[in-house]
Amino acid sequence: MFEDSVVTEKGDLCDNTDAANAEKLIRRNYAVATIRSYIEAVEHFGQHVGVALDELAPDDIRSYHAYLLGDASLASTPLW
Repeated sequence: MFEDSVVTEKGDLCDNTDAANAEKLIRRNYAVATIRSYIEAVEHFGQHVGVALDELAPDDIRSYHAYLLGDASLASTPLW
C-alpha cells in the first residue's frame, strides 16, 4: 500500500504515486499538508481529463479550467 510513499524527516507519511515529485517538494521545505494538497489536485485534474498527464493538450487544460470556474462552483471573485 505504501510502496510509493515518502516519509519526511519529521516522520510524516506522504502518500503519493509519484514519490519523486513529493521528494522535490520536501527538499523545498513544503509542508506535508501542502504536498498532499498538490498531489490531490494533480490526481483530480488527471481524473477529469482522462488522459495521461504526459499526453495533455492545451484544450485539456482549458476544459479543466472551465470546469473549475463553472461546474465545480469555484468561480473567482474579485478581491477588491
